[in-house]
Amino acid sequence: MRAYLKWFEDSPELSLFRLIGLFDRPVALEELKAIVSLKKIEGLTTELDELTPSQWSYAVGRLSDAKLISVDRRRNRCFIDCHPLVRDFIGDYLRTDFNSVWRQGHGLIFDFLLSSVPAEPANMTEMEPLFRAVIHGTRAGRYDESFQLYFERIKKKYVMLTEGCHHADQACIRSFF
Repeated sequence: MRAYLKWFEDSPELSLFRLIGLFDRPVALEELKAIVSLKKIEGLTTELDELTPSQWSYAVGRLSDAKLISVDRRRNRCFIDCHPLVRDFIGDYLRTDFNSVWRQGHGLIFDFLLSSVPAEPANMTEMEPLFRAVIHGTRAGRYDESFQLYFERIKKKYVMLTEGCHHADQACIRSFF
């Protein structure tokens, strides 16, 4: 894996690969673009901020050709994912070698997820980004904000026994430890 990092050194592909490695699931390309536009983070979003649509396509294509990511086009959207072992490697690599980038990236995703949820989510589908935001917030070191989000917007409004998903709730709780 380190050979791939060296191969893509100083390219938008490396930044895109790092960004994808912060997620624990497939992510839509338009969400990645929206996250990149929120804040410039050297080594993560700065290199992607000014890309044209064709340059985005080229970067995604190169990572796909290298078999580092998979691209799934459905319902007029492009979803990008990578194998869990690749994702774990990138996450560990960023956390150990570029901890500041890792924390800032998770903070950026935390902010994006918060902004993507309606003020009063009506169902679990609309609440799901809040659960993910808690996890990204704790990884960013924003424990107070994450706990407040968990307690005020999730636990007070979400009845796990009647509506829900124990897995999402447990993942939130686990992220604090």
